[in-house]
Amino acid sequence: CVPVPFGRLWPLPRLKHSSPEGLVRCHVFGARNLFGARTLCCSLRLGTQSWRSAEVESATGEFQWDQYTTFVVDFKTQQEVVVALHERQTFGSVQVTDPHGIKVCDLSEGNSSQTSHVPAWPLPASPKDAIPQFLLSASWHALSSRRSDFSPQFGSLLIVTIDCARPLPKRLEGKPLLIRVFILSENSGSPPAGTQAAAQSRQAKALAGTPMERGRAAMQ
Repeated sequence: CVPVPFGRLWPLPRLKHSSPEGLVRCHVFGARNLFGARTLCCSLRLGTQSWRSAEVESATGEFQWDQYTTFVVDFKTQQEVVVALHERQTFGSVQVTDPHGIKVCDLSEGNSSQTSHVPAWPLPASPKDAIPQFLLSASWHALSSRRSDFSPQFGSLLIVTIDCARPLPKRLEGKPLLIRVFILSENSGSPPAGTQAAAQSRQAKALAGTPMERGRAAMQ
């Protein structure tokens, strides 16, 4: 079997960090104080999740995207949305601002629906240049299991908790394995080869028994 030791040594309800706190929906308005004719896009990153906007061309230093993206947040008070701007060049693109982190709690508190202006976040730049400003607001949506809280804008978030997988062939003992999760329509059968998984677990080594069972055997 491939056991997950946490579920054997500690009660699973204690591992609350495995469940996200909610969603942060970011509204990327644009950027300003970036002088010179250029073509830019912006990127947002939260943990392992990333997003990149469309490219916008401007000769005035004012860039407008007016795009949305949504991230799953595990720790609202600890995680940051990391922002950077990229300029298109002949071969690929180059990053024109250093990555700048904005705390999720600060970002959601600066929601433009609650203020009379769009929140402007200063980005790192060289001392001789004007300070670029990134126009970004966000709204926070806590997770809920109540049907009455369903929002058509976000839909539903499926949380899969994997305790262990068993039984497995003995030839897999000692090998690192992982579990992939696919979302399929009814009666669609197994996913075709090359289908991208909706989620993937971390690697775990296949063991002949649970850690508790191996410990008891060692004591005997």
